[in-house]
Amino acid sequence: MRKPSFKVVTNVVILLTILGVLTKNLQPYIRRQPRNALANEKEAFLRQAAFQSIQWKRNSSSAFSQARHEGKPILFLIGAPWSTLARRVDQRVFRDPDVARFLNRNYICIRVDASEDRKWLSAFLPYSRMTHGLAPGFQAWILDPQARLIDLIGRTSATDEFGPVSFINALIDG
Repeated sequence: MRKPSFKVVTNVVILLTILGVLTKNLQPYIRRQPRNALANEKEAFLRQAAFQSIQWKRNSSSAFSQARHEGKPILFLIGAPWSTLARRVDQRVFRDPDVARFLNRNYICIRVDASEDRKWLSAFLPYSRMTHGLAPGFQAWILDPQARLIDLIGRTSATDEFGPVSFINALIDG
């Protein structure tokens, strides 16, 4: 068998490199199929979760009535698109298929954009956030079906090692 010439190998490598660069640069322009109800929302933090497998809902009375009707606790996520911790949790935790299955099966998940609805930024005033150890741009509340607070997730001490397993463990502990 004859070896390909240097010219052929070089041209193939150049062609593959050009195709790779084009694919990488055109990827943001390729429309992906949305997987949940947040795809058409105007708030940036809500749209960040449009392609996650978790069935997120807006903060509405229908979401709370669904939780009461099904007897499921509520994962109430307050975040902002500028929050590094919120983006990290979106990438590491909420895109994990095991976390998505667990949340969809056991919780009603509600997501709030705190930068669009400013009252949520001060839901825990600065002193309260400090005493509870909550991060400023990300809070996850576990509520019972009647919307009473059970526990808080997103404490700054646990956020460095925040991953799918520790998040599920925090939900189970709550």
